[in-house]
Amino acid sequence: MPPADQTMSALMSFLHAPNWADSRRILDAHPELVNVGVEMIDVMLSDPSTTALAYRGRSDAEALLKTHRKVLARCRQVGVSRAFAELPRG
Repeated sequence: MPPADQTMSALMSFLHAPNWADSRRILDAHPELVNVGVEMIDVMLSDPSTTALAYRGRSDAEALLKTHRKVLARCRQVGVSRAFAELPRG
């Protein structure tokens, strides 16, 4: 498993990707996020200052984190390909 700072950096890239296709590419390059990303996001959600920091004060930070958490959880359940195939297009 990569060092924690590399994993956090990969998670931040995943969270800030401009679209789901880019998020998928990041996840493909960092498959460890499927296993640890949900827990890392849970920690971020438990601390409002961390949530705000993750999205640089965006008012929708919590909703964005929850959406990405759901995607990672779904990747655990059905696999990355199927989880991303289920995402809405557009």
